Amino acid sequence: MIAPAVPETVVELCLLGNEAVARGALEAGVEGVFAYPGTPSTEISMSFYNLQRGVSDNSPRSIDPLGEALPPYFEFSINEKVAMEKAIAFSIGHRPTLCCMKNVGLNVASDPLLNIPYQVLGAA
Repeated sequence: MIAPAVPETVVELCLLGNEAVARGALEAGVEGVFAYPGTPSTEISMSFYNLQRGVSDNSPRSIDPLGEALPPYFEFSINEKVAMEKAIAFSIGHRPTLCCMKNVGLNVASDPLLNIPYQVLGAA
């Protein structure tokens, strides 16, 4: 894993809460993002979707804090359970992962979620 670059200058940004979550995940070095769209978590996943597509605007969504590193792998899954299973598999491969879903979707993803303690995860 490449350690995130520490910025030399501090930049203050005005972000929505979900955009700040995406920005924090990027700066923490997340390498894979799996999501099932649904408000309010869609803003997090759309930030990564725009980054993967290379959308260039003035928002922090298009800024890669690792410089010239590739953007994190991003995928919309067919449901919350599949998103959680893919995130767990990615993490078993020693890659930092983020799984986004709304709170009600956690019911759908509860089976793989409750089995995480029995796995040997390489990254969280």
